[in-house]
Amino acid sequence: MNKRINLTKEELQLIHVACMMYGNELSDISKKHSPTKGMSESLKARAEEFWNLGKKIKIHMEGAYETGHKADD
Repeated sequence: MNKRINLTKEELQLIHVACMMYGNELSDISKKHSPTKGMSESLKARAEEFWNLGKKIKIHMEGAYETGHKADD
C-alpha cells in the first residue's frame, strides 16, 4: 500500500500504548481462559504481533521526533 497517514507524536504514542495494552490483554487471556493449547498458542502469537507493532511504532517515533524530522520522512 502506498498511502501515507500523517500522525502527530501524541497520536503515535496513543497507538503505541494501545498495541502494547492489547498485547498484554491477549497474553493474559491465553494464560487464564484458553480451553485448548492451540487456542492459547494462537492468542500468544497474536499478542506478540501487537507487541512487535508497538515496538515498531516506538522506534519510528524515536527516529522521527528525536532527530527533528517529520514522522513520515
